[in-house]
Amino acid sequence: MRTTRTRSLTAALLALLMVLAACSSDTDVAEPEAEGEQELALDLEEEEEPAEEEAAEEEAAEEETTEEEPAAEFDLVAAIDNHVSTLPEGWGTVGDVEALKEALTVENTVLIDVREPGEYEEGFIPDALSIPVRTTGSTDVEVPTDTKAIVYCQSGWRASLTLPMYHVLGYTNVEGFPGSFGAWVEAGEAVAS
Repeated sequence: MRTTRTRSLTAALLALLMVLAACSSDTDVAEPEAEGEQELALDLEEEEEPAEEEAAEEEAAEEETTEEEPAAEFDLVAAIDNHVSTLPEGWGTVGDVEALKEALTVENTVLIDVREPGEYEEGFIPDALSIPVRTTGSTDVEVPTDTKAIVYCQSGWRASLTLPMYHVLGYTNVEGFPGSFGAWVEAGEAVAS
């Protein structure tokens, strides 16, 4: 509603300026009465008309804004709740270490470590690519779109942030491993370095 009012007032102001520009002419300026003296003659009747026009335009702008119905406010919480409630259980995740190991047996599955390079260098799940979360979508490493890709981090937090980023970028094949590296190590699985 505020934008509509601002637009209406801006339009009224522009119209007023155009009227004032059109009404000004050389006849409004009187000839100098004596050498060195210059007086401006003002025609007060012409001056009042633009003010009346301005008032009429402002009234019309106010009427336009009051006639419009206020836009319904978007309820973000309800929209998110509606979307999340339709997701199937376990959507977008590889449940536990055994499920991850099984997923990795499928040919061409890509495992993506989204931790920082220093963390990756200290140890990672074998065959994982290092694509830190801050470089998602801007790295030279190409993530395939035709095979499963799984993201993980240290505890699952950064992976849960990265998963929707990939989905926004159009990767519908990317899933997350919520247990992440911590669960992998806790299970006693091999760590590459």
